Amino acid sequence: MYTFTFTEPIITKWRIWFNAALFYATNFEKFKNVIESLRDDAISVEKLKQLVQNNAVKCDLAFKNLHLSELSMSLNNLEESNSELPKSMDIFRKIEDILTNITGINGKKIKEKLMYVIEKK
Repeated sequence: MYTFTFTEPIITKWRIWFNAALFYATNFEKFKNVIESLRDDAISVEKLKQLVQNNAVKCDLAFKNLHLSELSMSLNNLEESNSELPKSMDIFRKIEDILTNITGINGKKIKEKLMYVIEKK
């Protein structure tokens, strides 16, 4: 039986994902115009054209831009803290504060997920 082991830990760079989402939120209309101008009839291009027409995508990006832009900086600080526990805990508390102050139904879902992660043993 083959067993795969990782030689180094896999680190997810959430900051990069958030920065990409924030970029598309800020530049959505420009991106949409470029996509709509494509003349390629490939399935992937057609799917992308459908996505940029979907108002839910634009709303989700706007939500992230409004509520989570500060989170990107905190995640960057956490990644750069080099495991200094006091500094990491301060940054985590700031992230927790950002996430627990989001209102509405999405805010409620985010808080529930955060509490689940924090309380998980």
